[in-house]
Amino acid sequence: MLMSMLVVASSLLQSPTAPPAYQSRVTLQVRAESGESANSVASYLDLRDMLGSIAPNLVPNSAASAYTGTDRVVLQVSTAGQELLVICASGNERDAVDSGLTQVIEHLRRFEPGQYRARRDQVERARAMLQQAEVALAQIRAAQKKFIADHGAIDPSQRVGMLQSHLSNRTAELAQLEMTVAENVARVDYLRAQLQRLPATVEQTVDVSTGETRMLSKQLDELEQQHAQILVKSGADHEETKLSSAKVAEVRRLLEDRSKARRQVQNDRYAEVEHKLYLVEGDLARDSTRRDLMRKTIGEYEAEIAKLTLIAGEYAQIWSELETAERQLTFARAELGSMERQATGLVGGWFAVIAGPTSQATLR
Repeated sequence: MLMSMLVVASSLLQSPTAPPAYQSRVTLQVRAESGESANSVASYLDLRDMLGSIAPNLVPNSAASAYTGTDRVVLQVSTAGQELLVICASGNERDAVDSGLTQVIEHLRRFEPGQYRARRDQVERARAMLQQAEVALAQIRAAQKKFIADHGAIDPSQRVGMLQSHLSNRTAELAQLEMTVAENVARVDYLRAQLQRLPATVEQTVDVSTGETRMLSKQLDELEQQHAQILVKSGADHEETKLSSAKVAEVRRLLEDRSKARRQVQNDRYAEVEHKLYLVEGDLARDSTRRDLMRKTIGEYEAEIAKLTLIAGEYAQIWSELETAERQLTFARAELGSMERQATGLVGGWFAVIAGPTSQATLR
């Protein structure tokens, strides 16, 4: 047994060689997990100033003159290996001996060796880290829950991809519509220019049948019959024949003049171009409406894509932070478990009382 002597005692009001009247002993086991040894604790107890701070009547044996009261208590400390620490208190007053030993033990309970304190602090830091990880995970889960309530649980990037595909198709359709509209505009301009060059109506000669024309026609028939008779009777050169021929010619001229009329009628070419213009303008109106609707649809797609792109960024951030928070929580739990395993047995202190204190009278 390795002995390390530490005496906390006061002078007994007897001869220096007289044995003490009472003695009390306790055996402590220093936990290996604390990182301390029985020798290091014995060295700690060997400090004279520390003993005096516990109680003024506790003095080392080597300093018998340090205290001269009748309640002087001498402490002797011995070690056995690296774990066992034996503390022996002796003195003339039983209460002083028991009280002194008890005070030393209680002081050691409050004493925190360096590695013990470090390991305890590691456990506390690990617990704090775990608590922070739990709070962080709860916060990000709350953010995820709100996001799902507002936007759903599906990754918006999937919707963005689908909309971008639709947008590409609609954009191609719009380009074709724009070309078709431009062609129809050009055709409308050309047909309108044609109409401006064409008259809407043209003058036309038509036959007219009235009472006058019918009378003139009958008169012409009679004159032609008479002229034929005169021609046969008098010959072509006769004056009567010439007068008859002149009458026939005059009535024929009057008939032609009265039976023919000139009026304005619709120009067929103008009507044809106008009809073509009507059809092309109809196509232009229809295609322009489709083009405008397509532009609106594309604008809505673009706005939705822009909105979902922002939401997709928020989605990715939340889900990434959630994954990180879950990993950090798992790590914090493992870290705390590791720290607690390393500090096993230290919860109740860095030492255990395995024998005593026992108090007995000594033989003088």
